[in-house]
Amino acid sequence: MRHINKNNPKIRKEALTIILKLIQNQWIDGEYYNLTYEDLDVSELENILVKEQEGYCCYCMRTLRQSEIDGSERNVTLEHIIPNHISESDFERDKARYSDYFKFDKKHIKVFVHGVLEDKKKQLKPPPFPHFVAYDNLVASCDGRTLNNLDIITPHHCCNNYREDRFVAPLFYKENVEDLIRYDSKGNIDCDEKYVRYLDERALNLMTYSFCQIRRFWRIIAQSEYTVDDILNARTDTTRRNDIIDDISDNSDRWNSVRKEIVWKLFADYSWFYYYYTRQPRICNTDMPYS
Repeated sequence: MRHINKNNPKIRKEALTIILKLIQNQWIDGEYYNLTYEDLDVSELENILVKEQEGYCCYCMRTLRQSEIDGSERNVTLEHIIPNHISESDFERDKARYSDYFKFDKKHIKVFVHGVLEDKKKQLKPPPFPHFVAYDNLVASCDGRTLNNLDIITPHHCCNNYREDRFVAPLFYKENVEDLIRYDSKGNIDCDEKYVRYLDERALNLMTYSFCQIRRFWRIIAQSEYTVDDILNARTDTTRRNDIIDDISDNSDRWNSVRKEIVWKLFADYSWFYYYYTRQPRICNTDMPYS
């Protein structure tokens, strides 16, 4: 996980300008028509959020695609930190926890229960922005289409779509998030116990065997002479994939499923971990065999 900076003046101004325009365009003849997240064209805002995050999912660090590329499907969704359709009871229960994080206050965000305006004839004067379209409440996530037990591609298996409306602390707003959420040589997440409930199957589902293997794979690549480009170039080259697997591991059976094109492409989406592990010489410069 990496820090998401919502304080960049240029990006912030651009995003708020787009959001203000979206809101203003729905004010027609003295009332709001279709001012809901589902009815708004947020494509411009999506562009900004993906760029702001350097093209990575806010949670699992998967490479985001806004359109089909080389046979790989679009995988971007926009994540509401305070859920779009949050119930009144859930918000009352969790609002104190949200307030511990960046700009979740009445000055910047107004929460509308179930993502519906209370009075469509009352013109808004942002800030505060409706939570369902507030810049500070939106980040880019993958769609959660990932592996179940390294053999089945499963939709909604992690991140935004898996989380649904459960409370998840937006740890990516903490500048020291890379110290709080770490990854060991086997791809396991290493963090304080208080964060586990947000990362395991109770919320984001980032601690599965499949995810550990994806991160472990990239630790091995970072420890080898192979590069990110080598992995990307092998996505449609069976011979190259087999050569890489045979070369990096004394236990190639562990990685047999990765030889499949569809699985390799998914693993390749997580190249962020190559850069993570190359920044962690203590992890990579060990005597651990490639396995």
